[in-house]
Amino acid sequence: MNHTRYRLNSAFISESKRRALLKQYRFGTEPGAVSHVAKHNIALRGRLQLCRSCMEADRVEHGFVVWHRLHLTPSILYCPKHKEPLVTLPPTSDIGHRRWPATWHPRQQCPRGEELQALGNLTNDDSVKAAIAIAEMAQDVLDGHVDTAALAKNTGPVLRRKIRHIAQTLDRRDYHQLAHEYLNYRLGAELPPLLGFEAHTFIRVTGHPTAEGPLTNPVQNIAGIWSLFDGWQAFLNEVKSREVAPKRYDAMGFAPPKRVRKTPDNKIERWKRSFEQFSAAEMKRFRTYCRSTILSEKARNSHFTRSAIRNLADGQKLTFFATHFDQRWLDKHLPKQRGKFVPSKAMLDVTKRQAVQKRYEETIRNEPGRYLTRAYLLSETSGESIYKSGMGSPELEALLDQLVDEFDTWSERQVNFVTSLAKKIDKSSRWATREAYESRSRNAFSKRISEARQWIKKSKD
Repeated sequence: MNHTRYRLNSAFISESKRRALLKQYRFGTEPGAVSHVAKHNIALRGRLQLCRSCMEADRVEHGFVVWHRLHLTPSILYCPKHKEPLVTLPPTSDIGHRRWPATWHPRQQCPRGEELQALGNLTNDDSVKAAIAIAEMAQDVLDGHVDTAALAKNTGPVLRRKIRHIAQTLDRRDYHQLAHEYLNYRLGAELPPLLGFEAHTFIRVTGHPTAEGPLTNPVQNIAGIWSLFDGWQAFLNEVKSREVAPKRYDAMGFAPPKRVRKTPDNKIERWKRSFEQFSAAEMKRFRTYCRSTILSEKARNSHFTRSAIRNLADGQKLTFFATHFDQRWLDKHLPKQRGKFVPSKAMLDVTKRQAVQKRYEETIRNEPGRYLTRAYLLSETSGESIYKSGMGSPELEALLDQLVDEFDTWSERQVNFVTSLAKKIDKSSRWATREAYESRSRNAFSKRISEARQWIKKSKD
């Protein structure tokens, strides 16, 4: 693979797509098959590109001219070695003669006798500087000087945190607009359109979630990295920092939201309004449910106190109801613990971990299709706002890192679940094989899972 662009084209794609791309490089693309090389729709995408100075150097060194893999990479506009613009066939000759054998011999003129033309015709100094730097960084990847194993998972979050840090410095919250302005400033006025940057691309290149998923185009990603970090060294240091504790690293990039509400509308206020609007029958039904839940837990745990109610399922809601609408019964059955046993922080942390583990197991058993987030596993537990921000104990943080879903873990669970159901109906069905779901984008994967579930439901009926 040292003579191909595999290192560069595979730098920012998932492991499954890397395997598919490697297979494509080894055996070629079958007719009608989807290519796994990231592209974008610009006029310069398929041009045959070369550097005049490299041509002269090749003649001196080899006696003939060779194509350079970096020069043929779409969106690379300058030679990193000679820092001069690449040239290509004129538009009138390029499209019509791209498959003509004579075209594939590098030469100073077009086979028709026309002069080669510079790519992009950059005149802006900032754009020229950025184009050269991007070419140098891409060459580092092709030469194997950059370890790309962790880039697919970490590039988006690291760039997102960087742009949010800049926003906090400027006291701004319009992250998408700031990303658009900052990258345009760093890349100059002329370069972004030539790299295929559109309004949505500025959002994706800075790691903000979109329906299309993470940005996979290598040159566009490198442009974002150079714009925010000025090169590989500082960026790779951030990638290593995130690899140690991804959840904590990402949490530090989120600023607390600025919300100004004239009237309180938190969950406490909503519960209060809801209980006050209960009919007599509804109030009786919920009171019975609240009391039975508390008494059953008290019978199971002799050290159970009223402060531990919040650790139960819907515990915060039950605590609010018992203390505001059933105070006399609560004082009788769970009196205040003045001078009595108070559980330590370690015991509370163990209880919280047990509650998180229990919610995880119940969800996997009853709702295997749910995407498990940190907020979901911690919802309705004591101190959830603190723990959601990544400030829990190391043991709890380690458990959450293990249980919280990423797309790969969620998709793997969906594939196992759907294929197991499909095998029970028809082992020969295409929905019973893993190949039906692999090497697909997020949207295509979700669509395929939905089709499989519809088939399973129809077959059962």
